[in-house]
Amino acid sequence: MRTHRAEFEPFIPEGEQFDAYVERMGTPGTWIEGQTEILAAACAWNLNIRIWGRDEVHDQTVGTPTPDASTRFVQMLHQYEQHYQVVEPQSGSAPGDAIDESGEDAADERGRDALSEYYKD
Repeated sequence: MRTHRAEFEPFIPEGEQFDAYVERMGTPGTWIEGQTEILAAACAWNLNIRIWGRDEVHDQTVGTPTPDASTRFVQMLHQYEQHYQVVEPQSGSAPGDAIDESGEDAADERGRDALSEYYKD
């Protein structure tokens, strides 16, 4: 974000100074606050990031603006209680396995949603 200040500065939270914001976000254990940090990660690490969420706001794909042959694909799960987590498919499962006929995620007896069941962190 520091290297591309002009692109990111307009999107930091209102009332926060850019340098202080970037410093705060660089502190270990700080949660991603949203689209700005995900786009910064996609740019910095040459990633296309698929975010699976419980609503349309968080169910999206964020891509590096300059993809090339070395661009990697990463999947993340957005859960309100755990925020964002990088996930990978479990062997032998498919995303539709735990989705009911209405297209909604079905919860199992442990209360985990379909995407949590399909992906492991």
